[in-house]
Amino acid sequence: MSLNLVDPNISKAHNNLLDNGEGSWFTLGYPSDSKDQLVVMSCGEGGLDSIKHSLPDDHILFFILCQHTKLIEILWCPEVGGVKKARAMVHARAVAAHFNISTSNTHSASSVDDLSAAKAKNDTTLNGSAPPSRPPPQPKQVIEPPTTVQNLDTEEDDTDSIVDGYHDVDDTPQGVEQEDLVERQRIEEAKRIEFELEQKRKGEVEERRRVDEERRRVEQEHKIRVEQEQRMRVDAEDKRKAGIVKQKSLEQERMNKMISSGQVALMGKLSALTKSNIWRRRYFELSSKALVLYKEDLSSKTPIQAIPLNKSTEVVDSYEEVLVKNSFKLSNKEEDLFVYVDDAISKAKLMEAVQSAVNC
Repeated sequence: MSLNLVDPNISKAHNNLLDNGEGSWFTLGYPSDSKDQLVVMSCGEGGLDSIKHSLPDDHILFFILCQHTKLIEILWCPEVGGVKKARAMVHARAVAAHFNISTSNTHSASSVDDLSAAKAKNDTTLNGSAPPSRPPPQPKQVIEPPTTVQNLDTEEDDTDSIVDGYHDVDDTPQGVEQEDLVERQRIEEAKRIEFELEQKRKGEVEERRRVDEERRRVEQEHKIRVEQEQRMRVDAEDKRKAGIVKQKSLEQERMNKMISSGQVALMGKLSALTKSNIWRRRYFELSSKALVLYKEDLSSKTPIQAIPLNKSTEVVDSYEEVLVKNSFKLSNKEEDLFVYVDDAISKAKLMEAVQSAVNC
């Protein structure tokens, strides 16, 4: 659903809007032969008041307006189909991104009252907004380093103590023996400290070795666990793929049996809602046993889906569920199928034929 904005008039209209300023506008719309291309439809000045009484009620427009020096996008989306409305909303986001329009300046409207409300809301947003205030800078605190003052007036003369120390030396045999004892104790204390340091170093080495071994063990266990999980994922994926192949084979066989057991009562084209919630154009065959869908045409004879028809099958209108005109739902115990056709007559004819096949 990519959008084509290569029309050179779009860039020209955008530049003119920027030059003309406040109240200038231009509109983009789909040409009659495209669903994913936008071209310039009109342009002018005077704001929304100059255009809101001449809006179309049967097709979508994208308004780009200059208001309060800001670009504003308004998606004009009257009563149209759900698919067109969804596509327009996606394209509106692409247009806003192309012109750098913020989300707060993007609006949608389906009536003149919606346009007025969007204008009032945008006026309030633009006039009431203000940039956030920044707190004043705080002065940096300067921390003075502590000052150490040395007292130079407390010096004492230690000459008398030094002289008196000579008289304290004990040179008797008892004094010498006491000094030897002190020296031996000092040496033993040094050896003890060295031994304790050596033991501490050995303990640290052993602890590092133990931590390294534990780390390697954890890494090895993690590696083994990752490999086992990978093998389990591969095995599970293989089983899943095999189950899908088997299921497809059984489903194909079931559809072939249903097709071969009943005569075709009606055939044609319809649109079916797939499991991925996307409407796809399909060819169909209706028999007394099933409604069979084909991807290409009936000549391929390769069905992609078959809905069995029995007493438990319900055929009901589904507009309120999918919001698509001329749609209805086939529902049974196995699955639900949403389809729609091109017009109300074809819808009534197909629903009547399916109901007849159910009642057989």
